[in-house]
Amino acid sequence: MIGPVLILLLVSGILGGETIRGELWVRSDLVDMASPGDAWNPADEPLERYREAIDRMLEDARWIVSGMIYGFDVIWTPSARGRGVAELWEIQPVAQIPRGDPRLHIVSTVEEDGFLYVLLEYRPDDTQSRRLAGWAGQAHPGASGLGEASIWEENPRRAALEAAIRATLRSWLRAREYNRPQEVRGRVALTDFPVTGLSGGSLNASVRLRIDLEAVEPYRID
Repeated sequence: MIGPVLILLLVSGILGGETIRGELWVRSDLVDMASPGDAWNPADEPLERYREAIDRMLEDARWIVSGMIYGFDVIWTPSARGRGVAELWEIQPVAQIPRGDPRLHIVSTVEEDGFLYVLLEYRPDDTQSRRLAGWAGQAHPGASGLGEASIWEENPRRAALEAAIRATLRSWLRAREYNRPQEVRGRVALTDFPVTGLSGGSLNASVRLRIDLEAVEPYRID
């Protein structure tokens, strides 16, 4: 059942023009509007868990769209047990579209098999379109990969997406760098809207990236 928050977003969409489009989902049992046997009134305020689920989904969409337009700053310190170095990752958006940006809107929703599937759309402005075109150019190599996270994570979808970015970059570098890097710095961008799904107790994510790294510094031989 579609609640007031979704109805408002559906009717406020901007049509036409170049768009970023992708689908996210939430579990239907997280967005039930009333307990079993209770009457539901469309004028009623949605339950707190409904609002939280939708807000979290929209924040994930904002993070994804921002990662497609602006990319992420990435720092990776690979583990080196013999040197007492633990693995460390930092993945931070270069910039983010504003919270509540009216150009991010919901196109349609479908409830099926216990899930609410939400089709989202974002229309970039001219500057953002140029950034997208820049990432799509041949100057930046592409790679794809998978990641997963436990559904008990605070934000399992974000955790799975970050795991997929880590796995993709790690695999891409291992095929090209024969020596263990001391540190890896650079930027990556999502080139397609990621695909996510549930499998058992895990949330899975599939990503495609464009990669722009600084020169990789390997460990010196002692």
